[in-house]
Amino acid sequence: MGINGTRSWTAEEDAIVLKMKATAASKRLKGRTRAACNTRRNSLRNPEPKPMNPAGPGARWTAEECKILRARYSTAKRTSDLMAFLPRFTPFQIRSKARHMGLRREFFGDSDVPIVGHIELIDQIRLRAKQDGIPLCKIDGLLKTGRYFMENWRRQRKVNLRAVARAIEFFGGTLVIDWRDR
Repeated sequence: MGINGTRSWTAEEDAIVLKMKATAASKRLKGRTRAACNTRRNSLRNPEPKPMNPAGPGARWTAEECKILRARYSTAKRTSDLMAFLPRFTPFQIRSKARHMGLRREFFGDSDVPIVGHIELIDQIRLRAKQDGIPLCKIDGLLKTGRYFMENWRRQRKVNLRAVARAIEFFGGTLVIDWRDR
């Protein structure tokens, strides 16, 4: 029996399907519809290509591949950039293995965030949280700042100096004002 209770195709049926048109083959083969014959002939003539990723689920990582991942993961901008070095694996498999190995990518700030004036303070706080592995939602929860550090930067219009001061204190930093009088 095949999938869904259908009977499997025999070699004789395959030969008939390849020689005849679908309508004639369905009349000759009892219990086979014209659509089934047509589909079978198509699958025989055009077999499915082998998957590009020979490393299926649960594929074993070699020591060399782990070494490459350990060396390159932290500085890669995107996981897909590593596929040139680890062609057997998908980006999902690479991220999963890196998470399993405890690897993290470095964070160099948000590229879509303009860093001007006071926004730089907030970006530095976000950068420090990322480096320490503390999610921004946890920072907002600990500091009782609502969703201030998680909010979309394009919608923020003003700086909450109390939230910034709490975050600086939380990370053990100091805020210094340097008046440059000439």
